[in-house]
Amino acid sequence: AISVELEGPPITRDHLEQILDPKRHPFQITNRGNLVQRGHFDPAKDKDCFFQSFETRFTSYMIEKEISLAFYYVGQDVNILMPTDIWERAESANLRESIIGMLSPNIKEVYYLQNNGSGNQRGVKGRDCGAWQPSSKES
Repeated sequence: AISVELEGPPITRDHLEQILDPKRHPFQITNRGNLVQRGHFDPAKDKDCFFQSFETRFTSYMIEKEISLAFYYVGQDVNILMPTDIWERAESANLRESIIGMLSPNIKEVYYLQNNGSGNQRGVKGRDCGAWQPSSKES
């Protein structure tokens, strides 16, 4: 088993200015906090399943709270999430070009459907992190 401890200071304006030019991409930090996550993972179990579940909950929370851009990283992988309507806006062109130019990302489009409220709404389904679920494009 592997224990992972992540601790870090809150993200500040200085951190964001490392990747964003404030004149070309004006921004403000509306909320921040000190994040401490501790986890214990057993490599014998399927870690990909855990992280897919995490991404679903993270994305659902982002959609429900109307967050324009969010990211998380695991090891060397950085995952940036942004609603398509914001990504495709003309005023997002410089940000889009910067992300593509600096990171050479693998862009994945995922459709999310809102939980219809039927059945048991306790637990995850009753929270912001369970309000939306991914769906295939064909659905």
